[in-house]
This record gives sequence, structure tokens and C-alpha cells, in this order.
Amino acid sequence: MLTLAAAIEQHADEIAQIESLDNGKPVGLARYVDVAGTIAHLRYFAGWPTKIEGGVLPVTAPNMLCYTRREPVGVCAQIIPGTSLC
Repeated sequence: MLTLAAAIEQHADEIAQIESLDNGKPVGLARYVDVAGTIAHLRYFAGWPTKIEGGVLPVTAPNMLCYTRREPVGVCAQIIPGTSLC
């Protein structure tokens, strides 16, 4: 993810031009909002693996077993609208 963020940052002006053509947004706004936001999000979420740590919920009942079980939720998918050339 960090590599992808660096690649996007390296080509930020080109990506902003494409984003502007795609949705009609001014290039400057696409560069400083959309592209910069994408880079920031990728870097933020790339840092999460180092911040996940074990822990349990506090329990007030005596002799109660309590543990936290972290499991992946599943696959995520997106439907991205495309343009028709017909």
C-alpha cells in the first residue's frame, strides 16, 4: 500500500488530469483533494498492521472467561460505473 501511495504521488498531476476528465472537476481541486486524499488514506491504512495488538474486554463477573477473537470479515467488492463508447 505504501508503494502504491508513492506511485500515485509520483504521478499525481497526471492522475489529477484523468480525474478531471472523468468527472468534470477542476484539475487543481482533483489534485489537492482527490489525489492527496487517496495518498493519505493509503498511507493511513498501510500503517494499521503495526497498531493492532491483543486485548480483552473488562469483565466484572468473577470466574468469567472473556477473550477477544479477531477475524477477517470477508471479501469486499466495488461496482465502479464505467463509460460507454457506443
